[in-house]
Amino acid sequence: MSTYRIPIDLDWSGASGSPGVNVWHGRDATGSGGGDSLDSLADILQTFYEALAALYPTTCTIRFAGIASGVGPDQGDFYSADSWSVAGTGTGGYAPPAATMLVSWRALTGGRSGRGRTFLSPMTAGLIEDNGTPDETARGVVQAAIDELIEGVDTAGNGALGIYSRVDEVIRDFVSGTCPNYFASLRSRRD
Repeated sequence: MSTYRIPIDLDWSGASGSPGVNVWHGRDATGSGGGDSLDSLADILQTFYEALAALYPTTCTIRFAGIASGVGPDQGDFYSADSWSVAGTGTGGYAPPAATMLVSWRALTGGRSGRGRTFLSPMTAGLIEDNGTPDETARGVVQAAIDELIEGVDTAGNGALGIYSRVDEVIRDFVSGTCPNYFASLRSRRD
């Protein structure tokens, strides 16, 4: 079994903070690494971001370069898959940088090590309700994408996306995810 880090790059113009990256972790159940397993997981991630395209401004591009790097015992290994790119289709200006939608992931085991987060940014300003929370329609779009991602991984059969623990050097598969009714801000460990 191979465990790898899958970086998804986010590039945008018209607001500060670019470029950004969402880091995902995957495992290959076959032990061969890369190949069909990584392609399958990369396709699931592409579908996830395509479902969210209307939440990102048109000047934002989300892309996978086709390279994943090994983590834990597989550190130093590199795996290749088909690259892809998704363009944002949302209209309106940018939301403030602190208005980042959050996905909270859960694994079946691991306690605190079985929890993870993905920060979705930059979002369009139209996703902010008058009370300062995420728009319910947008939250529904994110939740549907989360559910589709988990179902896609379940049906893929030859690998999984999950929460990687550096301490245990183990990946715990996603079993659920939610988009809470608040914005989140990714902070430095030094903040």
